[in-house]
Amino acid sequence: MKAHLLLILIGAIVLTAVASPARAQTDPRALAEIEVLKGRMDRLEDQVRTLKQSVDVLKAEKDSISKLAIQTSKDMTQLQGEHLQLENRVRTLENNFPVQPTPPGKQPSRDDPSPKPADGQVLSLRAPFTVKDGSGRVIFKVDVTSGGLARAVVGNANASRVELGLGAGGASVVGLYDDSNKALSVLVGDPKGSYLRVKDNDQSASLGKIEGSGLGLFMLKADKSFGEFSSDSKGFGIARVFGNDGKAVGGLFAGADGGGLALTPPGGGKSAVSLGVTQTGGKVRVFAPGGGKARAEIIAEGPTGVVNIFDSDGATAVNIASVESKAGKIEIGNGLGDIVVQAGSQKNGRGMVTTGPFEGGMAGTMGAALKPASTIVGQMKSK
Repeated sequence: MKAHLLLILIGAIVLTAVASPARAQTDPRALAEIEVLKGRMDRLEDQVRTLKQSVDVLKAEKDSISKLAIQTSKDMTQLQGEHLQLENRVRTLENNFPVQPTPPGKQPSRDDPSPKPADGQVLSLRAPFTVKDGSGRVIFKVDVTSGGLARAVVGNANASRVELGLGAGGASVVGLYDDSNKALSVLVGDPKGSYLRVKDNDQSASLGKIEGSGLGLFMLKADKSFGEFSSDSKGFGIARVFGNDGKAVGGLFAGADGGGLALTPPGGGKSAVSLGVTQTGGKVRVFAPGGGKARAEIIAEGPTGVVNIFDSDGATAVNIASVESKAGKIEIGNGLGDIVVQAGSQKNGRGMVTTGPFEGGMAGTMGAALKPASTIVGQMKSK
């Protein structure tokens, strides 16, 4: 306002000077006064700009304080709600405290009729009871089943959770469930047979004494077995592998004579290969895909070894063996039960091949007429 008055005053002085040019030119004091007034006007304009900037800053601070006041009001409302929930939870816990008998000569307080456990004493709650989180959801529950057995649930009782409880006969159980209320894993401790079972959407594994399967480790994909390590009724160990159809195609067994191995073609069935141990040593046998009689075998007989090849009836067609003299021998049958070729060595080290049925005698034997040779003997090295 003052700046505007100064501008009007200066304007009037300027007009006067213009109206009387001769006087203005001869009066230096008027000119000096105008300069002084112009300087004061500049300073006032600077002060006005400074005041305007201060007003803008104050307006911005006012807006910030208003926003802070609104947020503070919201926070106070939330804290009041949480405080009320906390009071309700404390009141619920207090209501679950067991009532303690009043000591003789001491009356319970009117404001606190149920004495609370002192420091160092055990806090006891009466089941069933629940524990909730800040949003009111049940996160822990302890109850008693219809059979009078205790059970604790951590999580949602109808979705993802952990259950701990007691079973009949002294058993105890821990179960893990997913969001669809499906049991994924269970641990059972039972004097009659404990076990652990873990599973997902595709496969499962069970370890322990499983009803209907016995004692061991059993692995399944969907409802089909793919691996098993267990024991038979006599306590001997068994390891089996299965095809994608759930049928066993290989097994490793323990028995009274030692270990054994059996392999089958796809689809299972009778063994196509078997490895075992006898009193004289190891034995390997091979069979047709459908099983039946052995087609060939390798046997260890103490210090010697034997290879037998069988005909379709299971009779020995070819026998290859080592003997105690460290030499080898071969015998070939004719399908009629007779050995018609023998190959080996004599005691002097000569090789010998004999053909049967041996009615011709030794090679070069002469009778009433010439006979075919039945034996070939190697010639000794000349000295």
